[in-house]
Amino acid sequence: MIVQVHTGHISLNARLHKIHKSETNKCPNCRDRRGNERARETVKHFLFECRAYQKEHHELLNTLKTDHPDLAEITNNLSSVKALLKFIAKTGRFKNYKNDAIGRNLKPKDR
Repeated sequence: MIVQVHTGHISLNARLHKIHKSETNKCPNCRDRRGNERARETVKHFLFECRAYQKEHHELLNTLKTDHPDLAEITNNLSSVKALLKFIAKTGRFKNYKNDAIGRNLKPKDR
């Protein structure tokens, strides 16, 4: 999931439209601030701008302790990656990605 976020090759409509798997590149959940036009559903939009996930954005930015997140920095820091994965799970945007997978996949191995 992190590699997909980092590279932009994730199942969001901007990418799906580009590979002819979606009829639209627009966000299914919100409208862009510029009038009533729908925003392109890019990684940046999903993670930091989508109005449908305002509460989750706020929690993510508080955890990251920044108002100006940098995607490259987030995906290269374990504590930031954990926060990002929790954000993704909380949004429910990806049906096959569940919140319980976070703890299972990020805990240190038992010795």
